[in-house]
Amino acid sequence: MTSDQLTPQQKVDASLTPGYFDTHGWGFGVAVTTSDADPTQPLGTYGWFGGMGTWWSATPSQRQTNILLSNRALASPEAPPVVLEFLELAQDSA
Repeated sequence: MTSDQLTPQQKVDASLTPGYFDTHGWGFGVAVTTSDADPTQPLGTYGWFGGMGTWWSATPSQRQTNILLSNRALASPEAPPVVLEFLELAQDSA
């Protein structure tokens, strides 16, 4: 269940950040990347971005798992700079 399981209508009815489902879907309790639009989250990456500053993701195609534990709670639906920097560094090392 690490592939997108939502129907198009469920995505329309969801109240997430506008445009989220253009590049993501939802599996069994995890977000799933459905597009190569973001180089820090390749197609097929799945994981969880916690509102209290945690992040984990797995990218099977690269045999990579990333875990970030911080004390930076989310202030908006956008990822804070520390998360973006972490993902860029993780992709550079892949």
